[in-house]
This record gives sequence, C-alpha cells and structure tokens, in this order.
Amino acid sequence: MNQVAEKQTSAVARTPAKLVPLIKAEFDLAEKAGMPHYAAAGAMLIEAKAQMPSGLFGQWAKDNFKRGETQLKFYMALAKATQGRENAAAADFESIKDFRRRILSHDLPTRGGGLQSPAWQPNLEAAQRAQARLNEMELSRRQERDAQRKLALQIVNIGFKVLATKLHPDKKGGSREAMARLNAVRRKLKDCVDHL
Repeated sequence: MNQVAEKQTSAVARTPAKLVPLIKAEFDLAEKAGMPHYAAAGAMLIEAKAQMPSGLFGQWAKDNFKRGETQLKFYMALAKATQGRENAAAADFESIKDFRRRILSHDLPTRGGGLQSPAWQPNLEAAQRAQARLNEMELSRRQERDAQRKLALQIVNIGFKVLATKLHPDKKGGSREAMARLNAVRRKLKDCVDHL
C-alpha cells in the first residue's frame, strides 16, 4: 500500500477515542517543543469534532483534556491558519497568546474574563480631532515664532539706528572701524534672528 493511501486509511480509522492519546501526546510535546505541536493537536481536534454530533464536543474535550472548549478552539484555529504549510508556519508564533493577538486580533486580559475588544482600534473622529488640535497648536507656535522674529528684527534695527548716529564716521567720535564693527554685529544678530 502506498503512503498516501495508508495516510487516508489511518485518517478514516481514527475515531475520537483513538485521537485522545494522540492529542494528549501533542499537548505534552507542545509544552517542550512549542507551537507546531499545538497546531497538530488542533488538526486532530478538528478531525474528532467532525465525527461528533452537534453539542457533544465541549463535554468530550472537557472530560479528556482538562482544557476549556474555547482554549481548544484556539488550537483548532491555529491548525486552520497554518494548514497546508509546513510546521514552520506554526513556529512563526511565540505562543497561543501571540497567535491570538496577531491573527485573531484579540486583546488579551491579564487575569480572568473573556476576550476584550482591542483598545488600540482607532476611533477616526477622535484621531481627526486630535490632529486638528495639533495643527492649531503648530500654527500658533509658528505664528508666535514669526512674531518673535519680527520683534527681534525691530530691536536690532532700532539699536543699529541709535548706535549708527553715534558711531558713523561723519559724527564726532565715530570712525570707519566702529561703523564696520556695528555693521558686522548687525549682520550676525539678523542671522541669529532668522534661526529663532
């Protein structure tokens, strides 16, 4: 018998009772070797559930695995998400919590309780209002900087005019060197004002 036919025959022959020890073995291996074994257990849980009448899976799972039906559904979801890919696909996740966060978009409570809606989901209107406030604040900051620059230039110009009347070479006590120094200082101050 070829391997494909053998696998199909063994898959059909695995009743829920025969799957219980196999699933338990995968859970034991998962504690040591990680996510690929949770995915394998999930695939077998799917196989077992498909053979049961509706409503019996939860009690069967509780009796055999000491895990809640919800937890087992996460293993089954992992198996479906990684189905058809190599075991490395399940290894992409650090834990079931990581899988739930990244694939199922669950926000996990730290203690008890059920699943919560992700707190990080954006509220578009609130985000738009916050952006508008930031824009207004930036505009007012820009306007304040512009007003400070204008005032600083006025101070520089007024100071220059006052000192130029005293330091100009045509005035008593003034000289070309003093006026050149005043012009150099004025240029430096205007450069500083431009960087405010």
